[in-house]
Amino acid sequence: MAVYCLKELFPYLEDDTKRLILNRLDEEYARYSQQIRLQGEERNTFREFLGVISNFVPQLTEEEIKSISPVTLTALAYYCAETLLESDIEVLSKVIRYVSPSAQKESLMILAHAFIKEYDPAYQKAVGSVIADLIINNIPHCKNSEFLEGAFKLTYILLDKPATFKFGKEVAQKLMPLLGPSEKKQLQDLLDQHA
Repeated sequence: MAVYCLKELFPYLEDDTKRLILNRLDEEYARYSQQIRLQGEERNTFREFLGVISNFVPQLTEEEIKSISPVTLTALAYYCAETLLESDIEVLSKVIRYVSPSAQKESLMILAHAFIKEYDPAYQKAVGSVIADLIINNIPHCKNSEFLEGAFKLTYILLDKPATFKFGKEVAQKLMPLLGPSEKKQLQDLLDQHA
């Protein structure tokens, strides 16, 4: 209940207060992260922590984002990928470059899994635009094979859905020079189908 109230009060708090709360939430999440894995009943409560933290991120500087503990930042990336909300994908776009390569891949795969199950063309289009921005904006910072694997999967899905093809095309143009021959051919085949 306290975390829910905090989420509602958040827009009305002073910036300094928000940052103090963020630091405390980060400490608490990191401290209890092992217990969350063991005690499933507490998982939802601490997911609310992540929901509150995600509200802070758009206002944070690069240094402030990097100061969040790795365990919290990784959990936040997974949380934001799973919700498939535009605002959370924008948060993921800001934090993904600061998590490990394996966490980059995992968060993109979680996002792909959620997105592929979305059947509303209007929502596909809205979310697809944000996903495309996420990939394009982070390519310069995340050229490792794990990020590229996740980005390829998402780009394939974008190209495969009529509502998001144009976004997939934009991403493919940026991504294909960094991919291997097999992945490049798969994307080119999809592009040729719509030529």
